[in-house]
Amino acid sequence: MKLKISNPEKINTKNLCLDGSTIEICYMRHEARINASDNVPYNLYKFVGIKNNSFKANAVFEIHTNIKNGKVQFNIWIGTTMITDYLPIELIKDRNELINRMIAEIKKS
Repeated sequence: MKLKISNPEKINTKNLCLDGSTIEICYMRHEARINASDNVPYNLYKFVGIKNNSFKANAVFEIHTNIKNGKVQFNIWIGTTMITDYLPIELIKDRNELINRMIAEIKKS
């Protein structure tokens, strides 16, 4: 089973946080890749998070489309460090919850 995010560009948002910082989340693209370890193709949605209008991405988010046990892989890239998490489909489909999750990760960076 595959995840489909309809209109992922609707996740694009600019948020003014209570601490005065601004967080922008922008949809970049849908990518097809091949897993290097087993040569199995997969797809992902890629988003970028920017804090305080910096000229570099503070975080890059990758949401895989393969669904396993009701969850999808959610990679967070901060610099050259990748954190892997698995999020329930319900969280991905709730745009506000997904945006809040991304904002929290960007604020940590």
